[in-house]
Amino acid sequence: MKDFIFISFSSARYNMKHCFTSIIVSLLFSVNVFAQQVTIDTIPFSLETRLLVFKGNINGVPIDFAFDTGAATTISNTNTNTNAKIELVGGKRKIEDANQQVAKIDNIAIKSLTIGKKQVVSLKALSFDMPFLNCANLLLLGQDVIKRFNWKIDFEKQVLYVSNAPFEVDSLMVTWPLTYKGKRPHINFEVNGRKYINCLIDIGYTQIFEINPQVAMLATEAKNKLGQQKASLHITSSMGLTGLGKPDDVTYFLSDSIYFGNTLFTQVPTSLNAKADTKLGVQFFNSSSKQVVFNFSTNTIHLLLKNVPIKPMSQLDARVSMQDGKLVISGKNMNPNSSATGLTMGEVVKSINGKQYNDFTNECEYLLWTYQYKLPTITVEKMNGEIITIQRSELM
Repeated sequence: MKDFIFISFSSARYNMKHCFTSIIVSLLFSVNVFAQQVTIDTIPFSLETRLLVFKGNINGVPIDFAFDTGAATTISNTNTNTNAKIELVGGKRKIEDANQQVAKIDNIAIKSLTIGKKQVVSLKALSFDMPFLNCANLLLLGQDVIKRFNWKIDFEKQVLYVSNAPFEVDSLMVTWPLTYKGKRPHINFEVNGRKYINCLIDIGYTQIFEINPQVAMLATEAKNKLGQQKASLHITSSMGLTGLGKPDDVTYFLSDSIYFGNTLFTQVPTSLNAKADTKLGVQFFNSSSKQVVFNFSTNTIHLLLKNVPIKPMSQLDARVSMQDGKLVISGKNMNPNSSATGLTMGEVVKSINGKQYNDFTNECEYLLWTYQYKLPTITVEKMNGEIITIQRSELM
């Protein structure tokens, strides 16, 4: 009997030891698998083109991606299609761009799209030669890809982090819940106690905050500030998918106070445009935040705010575009104290900063030059030889 008890106890001890070992091995295996699954890729980005651009990979070819939460679908172009051997799959789709211009765009199939070590296969996307993206050889990365992952944008280090799992959130961060129209993310905001819904988070929009007149409280504020000469009225054309639209009135002003989520922001640079969606652009986040986390897994945005927001660059009083081999005034500050009072909309000018149209190789070179222009003034030479110095007007 003793032998039986001894043998039984020994067997039990062996089984327990074996079971414990199995648990440890199993746990180590699970942790290892989890570590392999939850990888965080670290990718540098640039805002040099005013878009958030980083390096990715299409069909084994390095390609520059423009991060655009305001685009529901990824959009390529002829140059990128050729470089990455992206194939058209037949059929066209009608879309309407930000200027309410309707265009027919091609369907494409991307076999493999890679961001860091993360891969999306068999992606159905679109192709259209949007002027700037085609000139800059950029693929517009839309929400059909972006929403599959979680993202942390470090604006101070200019580094992008990408993860399958949600990012841990710093206790100092403010949190905004997300809602969606289609795949595109939106938040709510409040002005003087009036609540508004559906403000698009549009990282593909290069400015700060744009509103539609339906945001009545801010539309009234813009009108009042124009009367007080604390705003500027521009006639300008917006860049959409199909290029520059027809000139429209756009009012630029500083909104006194807005609650985005539960966070108060003051003196927010704002543009009022009747044809625009209400949206927050990449420069809002770049100027206000050290870091922004998009945890699409939990439908939240988290912002680590700067102690002192960066003052954004103001608008030039005039814009010169290249159209049909000519330099043409396509935007103008209409205020009486504007430095552009000597110019008229649609006027053909001789040169800009001493360069005539034929000093640029083509419209692409000119477009890239203007997008990256950051100096405080430009000089415009009229056809009669008069030189006008165009300044950036500060909002009050």
